[in-house]
Amino acid sequence: MGSERNRLIELIDAVRVSAARQSAACEIIGISAKTLQRWCGSETAQNGRINALHAPSNSLSEMEHQRIIKVANEPAYADLPPNKIVLKLADKGRYLASESTFYRVLKAENQLSHRQKSTPTGQEGFPG
Repeated sequence: MGSERNRLIELIDAVRVSAARQSAACEIIGISAKTLQRWCGSETAQNGRINALHAPSNSLSEMEHQRIIKVANEPAYADLPPNKIVLKLADKGRYLASESTFYRVLKAENQLSHRQKSTPTGQEGFPG
């Protein structure tokens, strides 16, 4: 496939030298101008949307991350799911993070599965 791509790139370059439009040449070959652009790009270039090298500006600090874990494991909240934790904190006038952030942090810490003291429905009699 690589040699075919290289041959198509050479043909389009030759057409461009003779004053034809690149988009017209791409249309005749049956590829988009973006495909040609991607083919001509560096072999090691990555899509800018994937594997971003920068951290989001609104990401949690390690301290915020640990605070969420600490609060979620306090006796008053240890058996509650994140949506209930956020509601109880709101009732007390405290805001640590959104419900989705609680879910994300607890999932990353493997603390999201069945947080209640009771056995999940359908699992009675199974050794845990």
